[in-house]
Amino acid sequence: MSIEYPLIDFSMLSFNFFGPNNSVTNWNVAWNQRVTNINMAYSYLFITAMIALIALCYYVVIIIKLAQRRSFEWRYGLSTNFPNDYVIFNPRMYLNFLTSLTIIFSFFNFLTTLISLAYGIFLVLTSYFFWYVLNKKTEVLVPHKWWKATNFTFFVTVLLVQNGYTLIKAMFATKFGVDLDLILAIIIPIGTITVIIAVFIKNMLSTKVTAVRNAIKTIGAKVSAFRIFYYTEKERALEDYMFVTQLPTLVKKPLLTNSVDTKTAYQLMTTIDETAAFIEEHFATKEKEKNYLLYHLFNEITDVAEINEIKENVLKVEAKKRK
Repeated sequence: MSIEYPLIDFSMLSFNFFGPNNSVTNWNVAWNQRVTNINMAYSYLFITAMIALIALCYYVVIIIKLAQRRSFEWRYGLSTNFPNDYVIFNPRMYLNFLTSLTIIFSFFNFLTTLISLAYGIFLVLTSYFFWYVLNKKTEVLVPHKWWKATNFTFFVTVLLVQNGYTLIKAMFATKFGVDLDLILAIIIPIGTITVIIAVFIKNMLSTKVTAVRNAIKTIGAKVSAFRIFYYTEKERALEDYMFVTQLPTLVKKPLLTNSVDTKTAYQLMTTIDETAAFIEEHFATKEKEKNYLLYHLFNEITDVAEINEIKENVLKVEAKKRK
């Protein structure tokens, strides 16, 4: 006789290509082991579902905010040639973190692995449907080149590592009667594993959310440091290696590709300084908007045309509100 496990309990499945199961000598122990693994599988499923549900709420928030933003842009006749994610910046950051967190817990058992793969395929197909069929060039769901996305790499890595381990564990249990979980618990106690997972999640949170939020809060210091070198050294500032490494993306990116000379780079620095002054003037009483736009200016803008569009849109809104 052999013990059969439900679909959800991936770690204890029997695989015929691993050979027949060892005969059961102690049914009480076997049954307790079965119940323990099933309960563990359901626990991971519940955790994954809760995180995914929270992420879904963020998706709904983002959809509502985007709809409100589109209405605002239409009402004021704003140009939208360049994406500006101010209205969804915070929920998108947390959504990215929750997406990664969901991935971590998605592959501990067979059922959630199947659900995750099916959901990922559904997102990609839906994105392609919007892109090719409806001709709406949107990347709200997933990036168009999804295989180059950071989340996709993380998704595949976790999928291979976690499911690779459970397959090896099933093979050892079937062929040799060896419990890898027990060996792992001896080498690395369960408390240590919990601490490792907690530290990993904390570092991931810091990378995806905390670091960006801190960068936005302290953007004023970065603007001041830029101006010190820009005002005092002029073009000679471009000879300072440390200064160049901290330059806004608009200037640093073409310098890295050697597509601009020193004179053009200095003109871009002048554009950055003038735009920063424009933002500080027009958003003097709106601290959050000002900090975000300065962060966007120094870290994300790669085209002068986007700067001009932002200025035009700000002036349009102000002119409309004065009427």
